[in-house]
Amino acid sequence: MHAGIHPVGNKALMKTFLITAVIFISTLSSLNAQTSTLSNADDFLYAIREVETGNCYNAPTGSCGEEGAYQFKRNVWSQHTQVSFKKARTHYSDTVALAHYHWIIKRLTNAHMKPSIQKIAAAWNCGVTAVIRGKIPHSTKDYAERVNNLALDHAQTRLSNTYAVNR
Repeated sequence: MHAGIHPVGNKALMKTFLITAVIFISTLSSLNAQTSTLSNADDFLYAIREVETGNCYNAPTGSCGEEGAYQFKRNVWSQHTQVSFKKARTHYSDTVALAHYHWIIKRLTNAHMKPSIQKIAAAWNCGVTAVIRGKIPHSTKDYAERVNNLALDHAQTRLSNTYAVNR
């Protein structure tokens, strides 16, 4: 034992440190949720599928020719793959969706915007250029909020399940 340091004081100091660490981590988690940032693209893509089609890969064709669970337009699909647009109705679309998600993040970042769930969802719905210019229709803001809520809920469920499994 070091001179001048009482063992009870060390325990109290350690307890204070641990409580502070827990509060800090909780605060970071809360800030993460409040700023709508995700560490997992799967949560975002799940939310897009839910809002677009109720998570149905073989959903009916949209009014403007959109296909699949993500309701891809042909030009967006061909921007990320040379695979037939018919595959938009299959799980292959997950690969294209992930590429599109990263492409949106890159475009927003290059425009000096911090990507958030809501900005990425808005770009998914009305285009990156509209988001960068701040010309987001009200309907897209509602869409982005629904995606945000579903993605955060999905992330929370996923993390709770992970915690339960690892206990």
